[in-house]
Amino acid sequence: MATHHALNNGDILYCILSVFNSDRFDYRSDEPRHSERARREALAHCALVCKTFRDIALPVLWARLHNLAPFFRLLSTCTIVGETSLGSRMSAEHIYALGSSSVSQEEIERLRYYGALIRIVAWNHKAAPDTPGYYDYIDGSSLKQLRLVVGDAQGPLLPNLDTLSWARLTLTMDPASLSVLMSPDLKTLRMNSVFDKGEWQPLIERLLLASLPTAPNLEHLHLDYGAYYSELRLSSEITYPISKLRSLRSLTLLFPTHQTWNEIRSNTVLDALQQLAPLRNLERLEFRPGHIVGGSTASTSSSHHDVLFPNLHRLKLHVVSCGSSSRILFEALRTPSLRSLEATLEYHTNTAAEEAFTTMARCFPNLQSLGTSMSHDDDTWDDWPSPLTEVISPLFTVRSIERLVILAGLRPQFTVGDADLDAIYAAWPHLRVLDLATFPPPMPSYEVEWEDIGMFFLVFSRPGVQTD
Repeated sequence: MATHHALNNGDILYCILSVFNSDRFDYRSDEPRHSERARREALAHCALVCKTFRDIALPVLWARLHNLAPFFRLLSTCTIVGETSLGSRMSAEHIYALGSSSVSQEEIERLRYYGALIRIVAWNHKAAPDTPGYYDYIDGSSLKQLRLVVGDAQGPLLPNLDTLSWARLTLTMDPASLSVLMSPDLKTLRMNSVFDKGEWQPLIERLLLASLPTAPNLEHLHLDYGAYYSELRLSSEITYPISKLRSLRSLTLLFPTHQTWNEIRSNTVLDALQQLAPLRNLERLEFRPGHIVGGSTASTSSSHHDVLFPNLHRLKLHVVSCGSSSRILFEALRTPSLRSLEATLEYHTNTAAEEAFTTMARCFPNLQSLGTSMSHDDDTWDDWPSPLTEVISPLFTVRSIERLVILAGLRPQFTVGDADLDAIYAAWPHLRVLDLATFPPPMPSYEVEWEDIGMFFLVFSRPGVQTD
């Protein structure tokens, strides 16, 4: 039977099969027909119909991978070297590695063909984690073997790669070999937590030094080394190669905060931020440098006459101790361009918390959105609970705030009452979003949950305001 002429039209076929693109697919966890497995099977079956279907279906099928295991499995020398059960509702985790045997030129050409189709290598969180192969990963030593097999002469194996998420680093990884995959046009790179104890610091430093220069047009870099047992620290060897990425718009640097392993001197943080100053196009920064110790007014005031990141609009800071640590970070990152700030604050005294908000108001005078959680960092209490506005009143000078979200810890040291709400609305008459729901009122009732009372205050005092 002759094929209908409409199905020989590539544009029509692409419109039909693009429904199976991972970004557009209608995932439904309770329906097998809307699962990741069904999506991939449908595209694979289409690729077997004819050459016209194949040329449309394969680019959609290979455009996004959860990990690089399917790509490495194109080589006959790729085998499973380990397996871990992740529970009854999740697929098993397989570890793949390349053997030392040689491969044919035909296999290499096939590898390059499929590699050119790959655009994104990252977990798709809309797909259910019980998808077969979702958590598979490649042993780091296989990168070196892959580089030996294909060589460097013909360029990277993934020339059209836009996003790479390397979710499982291993100590056996050869830092220089990651360049065999990375495209010069790579826009997003994510390297997530380490999973084993070991000498990670020199490996990470060499990995960044070797790989980042191969992606000069990188716009988004996410480095999350925040595993609790990790001894990784912020260092100039880490920030130096990052500072060369002049196109970078979004940067995430997350390091552990364990106070024994990861105490980091304030001058180390300042030096690291100064080294990143060439990133003049940076718009978003998420930062957790580790547990900052030391620092004085002299050490923080003398080094920061210039705004480091003049185009910074969004800032997110993890686990900042009110006092010298908050002052160091806020003054180092001060900029009039900042519009959104999220910060997790730990305070020992109410005075330290007030000082943090004072520095915040001085360093970010044009804030429009502020979200912060406040936790007391000790089991002892030096202050009686006091009205929240006593510590956030320095922010009243920042008249541009339209969204205010402040969350209390498990045992709040501050209360929110009618007087606090009146002061807040007087300071910010254009406030659109307010969330103080986890703070208790001045005289809490033990028959009603504190967060419920907080919501009653918001709903009945200013019904026209949204709550997050």
